[in-house]
Amino acid sequence: MLQDGKKIRDQMYLYLKDKYEGVIAPSSSVKEMMNVFNFVETKKQFEELTQFISLSKNMRILDAGCGFGYFLSFLLEKNYKCEGYEVDKKLASIARELLKVNYQNPSLVKLVDGKRLPYKDKTFDFINLCLVLDYVSDVPTLMKELVRILKDNGQIFILVPNYKCYYSVVYGLMFVPWLPKPINRLYFRLMGRSNIHFLESLTFTTPRYCRKVFAPLGIEVENLGLDSWNHLFLKKEVDDRSKFLKFLVTKSNKLRLTWVFRLLGRLGFYTPLVYVLKKKDVFIS
Repeated sequence: MLQDGKKIRDQMYLYLKDKYEGVIAPSSSVKEMMNVFNFVETKKQFEELTQFISLSKNMRILDAGCGFGYFLSFLLEKNYKCEGYEVDKKLASIARELLKVNYQNPSLVKLVDGKRLPYKDKTFDFINLCLVLDYVSDVPTLMKELVRILKDNGQIFILVPNYKCYYSVVYGLMFVPWLPKPINRLYFRLMGRSNIHFLESLTFTTPRYCRKVFAPLGIEVENLGLDSWNHLFLKKEVDDRSKFLKFLVTKSNKLRLTWVFRLLGRLGFYTPLVYVLKKKDVFIS
């Protein structure tokens, strides 16, 4: 059975406290934030992913931006050929410790400190890029690298927030990304968010932005986010989304306003963004 243990949990807590104190809502806590990092939640992530992608044991898989290493460890336990990388030294260290306590090879987690990824061309059959892209400062360069190391007919799964919805998942606040930064800085501080590091560094991913980044890569793009959004508002109950989305789904059903949210989706106001990118036989550089 997979485990993490007190030592790793303590390291995670200190990391999250350092990064997210003053970022999350004052009414929340880092201890509450820890609740999303465990193998129970990882299993849910795996089940959601496999609704879109068929994974096989002979695939070579990369978990790009593997974080604390839970998803990577989960796949290794299921005998998938998987490895991961991180750009954050502390995250990479914790992920390696997690693999160690589960008797898995810690060297499967690489620390990346440059723009070129340390893998040969056409190495991986599948790349998981879940809740990573908006933290990347140079998205076009990263995507070009991921396509380079992807095998012909390989796939990349991307899940990322849609900032066209004027909401920051990181800060848990409605805001307008396109306003001048001094105005947003003031707004965030007035709302009790003293740490504005992420505001300065986030890439505000939207459907339009993603289309622009994907266009020169010579890949097939399947937009699954809009389909998922429309399906969401056909449900009477929602268990796997945020409290705010649960509220929207419940109220839209009661007030018979599901058509409004489906229309908003067609206009680009839906979340999250979910894409499956498939590499063609010839890569356009």
